[in-house]
Amino acid sequence: MRYHKEAILRDLRDILLGMIGDWETDFSGEIGPDTLLVSDLGMESIDVVGLIVAIEEHYQRQDIPFVELVMVNDRYVEDLTVRELVDFLYQHLNRSGGDSGTFGSHRT
Repeated sequence: MRYHKEAILRDLRDILLGMIGDWETDFSGEIGPDTLLVSDLGMESIDVVGLIVAIEEHYQRQDIPFVELVMVNDRYVEDLTVRELVDFLYQHLNRSGGDSGTFGSHRT
């Protein structure tokens, strides 16, 4: 069984909406693949850490190497699109060797 990008995108939208729901932000569109976490949603570095924790809890996986996503050439990236996060999760969630916990409807 594999995770599909569409399902990961839906999950991320739900997580992000839960996080930013109470924030005052100028973002008025729908969260989509081209939405930027910092520039569009107003996330700060601590919010990105919170997002990573929420993703790990959601998928019951603590083995996803997020450092590969947020650091390039020993420097933190300045911004990420939802698409980059979906692609990263798609690659790593579909690797074998993760926790064998229950994933509910997130696996198809």
